[in-house]
Amino acid sequence: MSKIWRIIKYIPRKKKIQLSIAMLLTICLLFTYPSYGWFKLQRQLQRYEKISSPNALYITAGHREKPIYFDIGGIDVTSKWKDSNDNETQATYQDFVFCVAGAYVPQYTLQLAHTENNPFTYTIYEATVTNIRPEGIKNKDYITYTVTKDFPAKEIKDITDNFAYTVNVGDTLYYSIKKDNSSNPICLNAASVSGSTVTKSTYTVTQNGNAVTIKYDGHYLNMQSSGDDAGLADSTYHNDTYSYNYVEKHSEPLYWQATEIPGGYAETKAPFYHEYILRISWDPNVATSTYKDTDIVYIIASPE
Repeated sequence: MSKIWRIIKYIPRKKKIQLSIAMLLTICLLFTYPSYGWFKLQRQLQRYEKISSPNALYITAGHREKPIYFDIGGIDVTSKWKDSNDNETQATYQDFVFCVAGAYVPQYTLQLAHTENNPFTYTIYEATVTNIRPEGIKNKDYITYTVTKDFPAKEIKDITDNFAYTVNVGDTLYYSIKKDNSSNPICLNAASVSGSTVTKSTYTVTQNGNAVTIKYDGHYLNMQSSGDDAGLADSTYHNDTYSYNYVEKHSEPLYWQATEIPGGYAETKAPFYHEYILRISWDPNVATSTYKDTDIVYIIASPE
């Protein structure tokens, strides 16, 4: 050891500085390499976790495209429906298309939440789509959607590869409310709700040549059924929504949900997409052009 120190003693000062820096960098590399390996491993684990995720569920616009295209602004309660002969009738609702798409999800819950500043009624229906313009009046019997092919995730793009129609950017798709075998609109609302008892609605449709019974239990969780504020929200979910006590009663949101909606079975890893129409309706005698306010609307899907 003393021999080493004698050698170091006679090394020029400039060389000593260079030697010290080299030794310091070597020590840093020894400590840094395991840390770098750990961070790299974490990134790999995150990537693998995303690929091997047990479920994937998305709320999207029409054609499973980015939700930014699901725009429910600009409702005009004075709008008119116009038929092929230019005859006009007062519009009483406006429809908007959205989708729930995913995989590895055997069933899911769909929830709608909204404030009540406007005299609107919100209803969710199953939708059907075609690339051929159907008969009827635009915005009354069907609505249009312009294809963007702007998908929120690769998983969604993979799902759309199985879409029934070959469409390009700028093409138009036509959405309308789906009907059962008795030509009744398929609504997700329950047949009736009495207290905590929910009677599911039942529809029969033909799938792959077989009659299939579909049940839905969509209902409001916190709507008052009597009194001066019937139809408005009670305080059941106030603390889950706001961090303060007093809220104007029309700003207390209503929560609606439908549960146990079949998705794609995890055993087969089957991807799926379900198309829906959100109908916002009003009474023309109540909702007038002088009545203008803002409502907040949320649509949420969660795996069960």
